Amino acid sequence: MGNVGFCHTPAGDAALKALAAQLDPQHEAREIALANIPMVNAVTLPGGRIILFDGLVQQAKSPDEVAGVLGHELGHVRHRDTMTGLIRQLGLSVVLGGAGGNAGGYLNGVLSLSYGRGAESAADGVAIDRMREARISPAATAAFFERLGGQEGEGTETQAMTWLSSHPLSAARRRRFAAAVKPGASYRPALDRAEWQALRTSCASDPKVAKFWGKAF
Repeated sequence: MGNVGFCHTPAGDAALKALAAQLDPQHEAREIALANIPMVNAVTLPGGRIILFDGLVQQAKSPDEVAGVLGHELGHVRHRDTMTGLIRQLGLSVVLGGAGGNAGGYLNGVLSLSYGRGAESAADGVAIDRMREARISPAATAAFFERLGGQEGEGTETQAMTWLSSHPLSAARRRRFAAAVKPGASYRPALDRAEWQALRTSCASDPKVAKFWGKAF
């Protein structure tokens, strides 16, 4: 991943941990990290590692929007969708060999991996369930999907590697999250204002984090 780094500040780490604790109380994910990458994306790696990109956090208008994406990625962890997709795309020897000399192809395989409709639907179901259990409204996720869907086709060099490229949206998916909102339910923000600010400024505030290498890989 070039000289890309992971963002760490005491407050930012605490905020990410608080978000993860609500959505992944059973610790199904081996690790959840924030990377200093400006793309609007998040990826699940084999072995249960989830990486949120700073571009996604910056694009989100609330922590509830990030919670929906994280819940969705947790669905891919539960169903081992990334490993299945990589084996199909790159071959068993490359995946089980841990990339070896083909690290670039392995990484690009993860970023360009496109999940099938069934996998996306199942991951959405996990996200909705996790948000309901954590009392986080899925309305924000529906709004986030609506906003991202409106940006399709705008086209930048890095757009091909955005969350949309591997998680294609549909009106049905947005409606599903919107329909999951229960009238009269007592929802709470995924993070409080201070925690959300800490997460959003984590990469900018970390003096040790390596900077983005300046172009899409």
